[in-house]
Amino acid sequence: KGEDRRFYAQLAANTMLTPGHVLRVLEETRPEILYQGTVGGLRLVDGELDTILGRARDMGCLTLVDVIRPHEEGWRRLHESLPLIDILHCNGYEGEALTGETDPATSARSLIQEGVRLCLITLGSEGLVAVWGDTGLRMPAFEVDEVDQTGAGDAFCAGLIDALLNGGVNRSDLRGASPGSMKPVLLRGSAAGAVCVTAPGATTAVTRENVEALIKEQGEKVWAEIRPL
Repeated sequence: KGEDRRFYAQLAANTMLTPGHVLRVLEETRPEILYQGTVGGLRLVDGELDTILGRARDMGCLTLVDVIRPHEEGWRRLHESLPLIDILHCNGYEGEALTGETDPATSARSLIQEGVRLCLITLGSEGLVAVWGDTGLRMPAFEVDEVDQTGAGDAFCAGLIDALLNGGVNRSDLRGASPGSMKPVLLRGSAAGAVCVTAPGATTAVTRENVEALIKEQGEKVWAEIRPL
């Protein structure tokens, strides 16, 4: 009660991922989006996060960072890197730990003030909070039968990336995006996270067909119930 889920976890190879490897792959692949997950649990990468994000920015990549509560030196290096993060995703527990604010909307606005362009705080069955520029909204969750929450945040980010690559959002001006242009991004991310929890395991239910079916069934209802912050 009052905590995030608990795991017995061994980060294993993640702890050996080096900044040099990430930078080399950036140079070789020249991606449109750099997704850096598990920030807070990457022993070597966390210390050079600003270098990695800065190089990605120089290359014209959109930077998307997904955090976990840190194991070692805390949030200091992440705070230093916030101005280089286009999209930051965390859950409510992580948002509170990162900012000291118990209200997700206040947490998100605080992170925007520190330089993040789009802050997304997911709240499980309570939906999500999204803040960018002068815009803030709260969107309810899709209604599904929850079986296992494992991987929901990763699936959410996968849905975001898919929509950003295929949608109409101007990725170079996220702060100026209209709620209407952000609609497919938020719905697809939320739907991907929702279908994830309907089966055991982190990827079992996360298919394009399941995500699109859920959006078709509930998307307009969910969007109609968004509220400004």
